[in-house]
Amino acid sequence: MKTQNCIKRHFIIPSAIIFVLLSISLIMGCVSTPAKIENSKASLLYQKLIQDNPQSFIEKAYVGVWVIKNSKNEFEIAFIAKNSPAALVDVRVGDIIESIDNLTFRDRAELLRFYDRKEPGDEVNAVIKRNGILINKKVRFGLHHFTNDLYALMKLVATEEPVRLAVVVGDISNVYLQDKTMLDLWTRGMKPILVSNWENTNLQFLKHEPLFSVIDRHKTETLLNELMFQQSGVLKSETQTKLGEILGATHLLVIDFSRFYISSVAATDVETHKLIEVKSGKVLANTLFKTIVQAEKPSDFDTKEMAVVEQDLLHYINERLKGIAHLEKEAIDAYNGVTGSNYRTDASLRTALVNVVIPKYTLFVNGLGSISPATDEVKNIHHIYIRGASIQFEAFNQMVVALNRQDKMLFMNATEKLGQGKEKIDQFSSELKKLVHIYNLELK
Repeated sequence: MKTQNCIKRHFIIPSAIIFVLLSISLIMGCVSTPAKIENSKASLLYQKLIQDNPQSFIEKAYVGVWVIKNSKNEFEIAFIAKNSPAALVDVRVGDIIESIDNLTFRDRAELLRFYDRKEPGDEVNAVIKRNGILINKKVRFGLHHFTNDLYALMKLVATEEPVRLAVVVGDISNVYLQDKTMLDLWTRGMKPILVSNWENTNLQFLKHEPLFSVIDRHKTETLLNELMFQQSGVLKSETQTKLGEILGATHLLVIDFSRFYISSVAATDVETHKLIEVKSGKVLANTLFKTIVQAEKPSDFDTKEMAVVEQDLLHYINERLKGIAHLEKEAIDAYNGVTGSNYRTDASLRTALVNVVIPKYTLFVNGLGSISPATDEVKNIHHIYIRGASIQFEAFNQMVVALNRQDKMLFMNATEKLGQGKEKIDQFSSELKKLVHIYNLELK
């Protein structure tokens, strides 16, 4: 293998994602004591994010509970964060809120408005019902900073209307990368990171909310590709409502992301979120994160990420694919041996398909499916390979059915499908060659 350290490191996970995920771990009570929360690295990082982006956070009084309306139309506590104000006074999951400060509430929106008027340090008298017994609890509010979009989602679910969120990437850019191939590779890698991490963040934050769901990412990506939104990475405002309607989403979270390199050891990430109501097209919340990404030393930007992809790519080609490549070749050779100029009879074609082609190709497809690349660059091309092989596998099986039925139209359809699979596999080969060229590898 020969490598050249000529590519700047360009695949750092956005800092904002790390910081907000840390905040979720804090609010969900993953740190054992209040003192540790105040002094933990997670807390310090999150406070830094708030300090640098104050316009993107809402400061709210916090008790650390999630309340749902149960089947009896009662306010039931579905979750309590560890070491939260509610946990400290022994409020428990399953408790029913009867009243707060002698007030009863008709719905969660009204309850949320009550909380909105409270300040950190305020104390309330709550009456809860536990196993049919009324218990009085005094709870003193703490403080938490919510991102604009997360808090807007909290308010939405409080209306008792289902919220189906689709997370999509709008504009994505890297001012340092001028090479189109390298920029395309970076963009393809960043998109699933941004989408999957913010999907997980919202799901983690609202995991106890029965009215909240996230549209499947693969469904979203498929539609984006079909509508050609992904070609430039731009999701124009006039298409956003249309996209949401087709997906069956009530709301879209549109993420824009840009990276600017400051020096050989630092870069600035600028990430913006727009929470959009699909029905009206109205923007409900804007959130901006501007963070500095630091490398441990200058060479980190030059070689560290590149080396990870190199090793994954080499392992993928020399170890994983090499072990199953002969199965694909034997299956295709057997098929070519009884088709085209080598065709003799339908019976000989069927025999080859049943006895050699399909058994060999079954082992190949299973082997391909068992491969799990470690990096997004290799995962992306591997997915293309799997898709192409799956289409060809379907075509081979369809041919046997067509021969059994003597159905010429079905056989022609299978032949066309085989060609479609080959196109995908050819696309995989082309993308693989690009990666090999980008990382300047010499393969065995």
